[in-house]
Amino acid sequence: MCAILTRLFIRSVLVWSALLLVGSLPLAATPTLTLAGHLGGPALTVAVQGHYAYVGHSFEFAVVDVTKPATPQRVGYLVLSTNDIAMAGNLAYVASRTGLVIVDVSNPTRPTQVGDWRLAETAVSVAVRGDYAYVVTKGGLSVIRIASPTAPQLVGFAALPGRLETVSLDGDLAYVASNTGLHVLDIHTPSQPRPRAGTLWVRQSFIATSGYAEAALATDGTLYVAVGDQGLLVIADGRAAAPMDAPTLRLHGYAEAIAVTGHYALVAAGVGEMQVVDMADPVQPTLAGALALPGYALDLAVAGDYAYVIDRYHGMTIIAIAQPTAPDPTGHYATPGFTHNVDVIDTRAFVTTAPQGAVHLVDLTDPAHTYQTGWVATLDAAEAVAVAGRYAYVAGGYSGLEVMDLAAADGPMRVARLDGPGYVQAVQLTGDYAYVAAEGGLQIIDVTTPTQPREVACYCGTGAITDVAVAGGNPLGTAVLLGDSGRLQWLDLTNPAAPELVASLHVSGRATAVAYANGYAYVAAGTEGLRIVAFDAGAPTDIGVYAAPGAVNDVVVTGRYAYLALMDQGVEVLDLTDPARPMAVAHFDTPDLARHITVDDDKLYIADRVGGLFILQLVNRPS
Repeated sequence: MCAILTRLFIRSVLVWSALLLVGSLPLAATPTLTLAGHLGGPALTVAVQGHYAYVGHSFEFAVVDVTKPATPQRVGYLVLSTNDIAMAGNLAYVASRTGLVIVDVSNPTRPTQVGDWRLAETAVSVAVRGDYAYVVTKGGLSVIRIASPTAPQLVGFAALPGRLETVSLDGDLAYVASNTGLHVLDIHTPSQPRPRAGTLWVRQSFIATSGYAEAALATDGTLYVAVGDQGLLVIADGRAAAPMDAPTLRLHGYAEAIAVTGHYALVAAGVGEMQVVDMADPVQPTLAGALALPGYALDLAVAGDYAYVIDRYHGMTIIAIAQPTAPDPTGHYATPGFTHNVDVIDTRAFVTTAPQGAVHLVDLTDPAHTYQTGWVATLDAAEAVAVAGRYAYVAGGYSGLEVMDLAAADGPMRVARLDGPGYVQAVQLTGDYAYVAAEGGLQIIDVTTPTQPREVACYCGTGAITDVAVAGGNPLGTAVLLGDSGRLQWLDLTNPAAPELVASLHVSGRATAVAYANGYAYVAAGTEGLRIVAFDAGAPTDIGVYAAPGAVNDVVVTGRYAYLALMDQGVEVLDLTDPARPMAVAHFDTPDLARHITVDDDKLYIADRVGGLFILQLVNRPS
């Protein structure tokens, strides 16, 4: 009995010693995706104060130093949905998707959110006077007391009909532009905003307009209304007894926003222009000048001798207006707009945008402070880009394959183009060849001389090809083609001029992208998840599916990890130690639609459409 007890005692000591030893070992840290940097997204609004312009993108509040108008520089930013901005001292009041957000900009390099008031609907416009912010949402005008910026409080609301756009203030009046005209509210008592009639300009509480009222501005006895495709409505000197009789100046384009300097009104006129209107005689306004812009002029602000014009697709242009009739572009704060795809080489990212096809060059030397160094427009779309050396190869939709010289003396420029077999939507470079996926099949192009691309083969007639993944260098190995119907095809590329079909397999789901690594094909199959197909001894086998939390739109595989772009569910990292049973190890929610992803070591680069370019770092990744 004593021997048995002794053995049990020894066994217990050994067990506890083992447990203590295990407990003393460091636990493996959990892989985590953290935000390392951000840039761009459609530019929507601007406010200027002092030496800084505050630029609102769909999901970024950017602080831009404009001390030197010729070379504006972003010095700080906050990832924040920003539809409109009103400045008051060191505080920025932001109309955001969540409501009103208050940002402290006393340190321009580190803007910080200090308060917010959540609203049931997206805030589209904001104006500030004294201790109150006036915020427009879909349903009406909310009045929020901001005497304590860290604790704002809703104190009043006025329900208004129509699709509401902007709010501007003048004394005790608030003007709210809508799709049917202009609402006029008395805000003498901020907690009780109400329709107002019998004012200097307006003898009714609503001014019907012949077009979409986008914005209004009241100054020096004159009320200006940007009326979309109808131009500029001017109400002056009490003429609003019959507002429809007030002069409307038809403009080229679509009147989106107004700013005034002296007796000139500057109008952001939509596609391609800022226009200058001479208001010396408000009863007879005349067009006095215009300036062509590359994209879509959506908003503008005036400070001193400069106008700051927001271009939805290209950022902000700074224009000298010392002579308003001869506006002179001085500087450009350039950012990518609707991001579509991305490639990364060394310390540069190459971001394609849509619907305006272009390739934007972004410096990544410091991921936390990225900036655009140039851009080049494509002839049609810019579906995808692959870069080698000084050349970018762009899947250009109906324009085929476009070759851009990124190091040309006068900036990036197109140097060659080759028609594709229908609409071109993907491209991969391997060795001296570009593999182009198009609606007519796979085009294999010799790019030994980039300025003279030459087709060597077209594997066509088997249906549209959505994506291509090529394994092997020189000599080449295998290409995996993904058809728009979900058909996978394996090609032998030993002779690129004569690709041969080895095998094929159909996978379910709305397949959009394919990656190929270590004998496995990984298919982004939309809501069906990630399909995994083994290619062993020339026989493909569908070995399973990973049910992702969102629609899988893109997949990249490097080492033992797969990186998924999940549209409205952000991005996810999978451990592929057992390819048949991938395991999620990290996730990050991006604000819009994560369409495409590129991976470089521990950095992930995500084209998030309206959300812009997101740079994430995978922390604690096991070696």
